[in-house]
Amino acid sequence: MTLIRFPYKPLQGLWQPVIPIGVKLEPGWKRIDVYVDSGATYTVIQGRIADDAGFNYRTGQRISLEVGTGNLMVVYLHELEVQLGSERFTCPVGFSDQLGVKFNVLGKIGFFDRFKICFHQSQRSLTFETNECPSPPILPNNSERTLKTSQRYRLEKSPRRRALSV
Repeated sequence: MTLIRFPYKPLQGLWQPVIPIGVKLEPGWKRIDVYVDSGATYTVIQGRIADDAGFNYRTGQRISLEVGTGNLMVVYLHELEVQLGSERFTCPVGFSDQLGVKFNVLGKIGFFDRFKICFHQSQRSLTFETNECPSPPILPNNSERTLKTSQRYRLEKSPRRRALSV
């Protein structure tokens, strides 16, 4: 078992669960600060970060995510190697040039299933504890999907198409 602790960082005048992660964007690693969001399904990073690193994120699997306002945001998913503390693993990471907030978001798939995460609000810190048996991340099929980021999803098959339903 590994325990990784991060202090909160100031974000827009408030102490928030913002942590650094490493993402392997060929040809090398990029340190990226992310807001840990238990309501987000996927980790989504500003597209300009990938562009600046020379990584063509638009080659990823295109999905649409429904955000809190009800609008859809196009995201391109990639299976990438990431690093959290000393732990390295592969998980889905999305990139978008439509991220409506000024920070990157760390979502549930690939992280919340791999770690037990505790928000220590009064101590302004966050801990990640490795799970003994992490479950593999699930990516949607190749067709475009619409996801609501605040709810659970299951893949249903229908005669016309596959859809993610709530």
